[in-house]
Amino acid sequence: MRTATLRSPDAAYATADSYRFIAPAIPASARVARDVVRAVLLTTTVPAVLIEDARVCVSDAVTYMIPRLLGPLAVEITLIRPRVVVAVGTDNPQGTPVEYGRRPDDHPRLTLLRRLGAASGVTWTWGAGHHVIGKRVWFELHDAVGARPPEAGP
Repeated sequence: MRTATLRSPDAAYATADSYRFIAPAIPASARVARDVVRAVLLTTTVPAVLIEDARVCVSDAVTYMIPRLLGPLAVEITLIRPRVVVAVGTDNPQGTPVEYGRRPDDHPRLTLLRRLGAASGVTWTWGAGHHVIGKRVWFELHDAVGARPPEAGP
């Protein structure tokens, strides 16, 4: 009989590669974000189809977030192989979202992001004193073959 030890969920994040960049909240930042995401993902073993999906999704997220930000735009790319997680939000801890009264996941936009992403969402960013200081759009992409657990035999 053999005993196996399960890895903790934090072990996956310990080996994750993360990249973060800041851009002004202007329309031209959508193209910059697409190009940076593409450059980061080209240096990895991420399949080409995921790179193009990530470019479309980050463009959708940036375009959605620009009118809702009071400060610079922060884009975070995290590689947890075989997954890619990208988040777009505010980098201004003193800012507040424009649509604070609305539930963060109740948005008719972001259809491309929701269609292409394996998972996605819009969440509030909380600061000290439990005050909302921003909003973050995130999405996850993964290679359907690499992310699926191996099938059991007959």
